[in-house]
Amino acid sequence: MIPKSQRLHKKAFAEVFKNGKRGISGFFSLYYSPIQKSGGRHFAVVVPKKISSKAVSRNKIRRRIYHILHQKYGNTSGSSMAIVLILRKNVVSTPFSSVKSEVESLLSKNNL
Repeated sequence: MIPKSQRLHKKAFAEVFKNGKRGISGFFSLYYSPIQKSGGRHFAVVVPKKISSKAVSRNKIRRRIYHILHQKYGNTSGSSMAIVLILRKNVVSTPFSSVKSEVESLLSKNNL
């Protein structure tokens, strides 16, 4: 799980959507933007209600994706960047390995 210090707050979403760049894959939409805040990369994972009406399954998806991000970036500082991943399709029944490869390929395709 990503520590709270590396999570992006809702207040910063508008800035990322307005000034950031966008990347798209089969399961995800990615928005990213450099930020003034120090401390490395800051992440947010958004799972809309249209993906699943149950909070339990939305939280499960969110935890899985945060776990993938934690494995990839850990506690590295790196450049100050705000990254928002928005889920486009339901991945509850999708194997973890394919979700992981999808996230990693999307991030590497956008040089993150």
